[in-house]
Amino acid sequence: MLFLVAAAGPEGVGAVQLAAALGLSTSGASRAAAPLLRRGLVERSAFAADRRLRPLILSAEGAQLVRALVLSPPDLPASSPGQEARRP
Repeated sequence: MLFLVAAAGPEGVGAVQLAAALGLSTSGASRAAAPLLRRGLVERSAFAADRRLRPLILSAEGAQLVRALVLSPPDLPASSPGQEARRP
């Protein structure tokens, strides 16, 4: 979800667009965004054309985390639990 907000740019992403991208209801998307809001990784911004809309935008901390993940992605396991690792 953080990368979806980052991809939206400075205009941010609304609940309807976020829900569609994630395959959730708008209330489900809002609930999924709540931990990011609490951690300060995203913020709600006032939409200039319609003050009722509050799209999500990256905070400075969220942008820093996205940059860190893109530049130095975490090590991921070679296989899923219950599956053997593939050998070349």
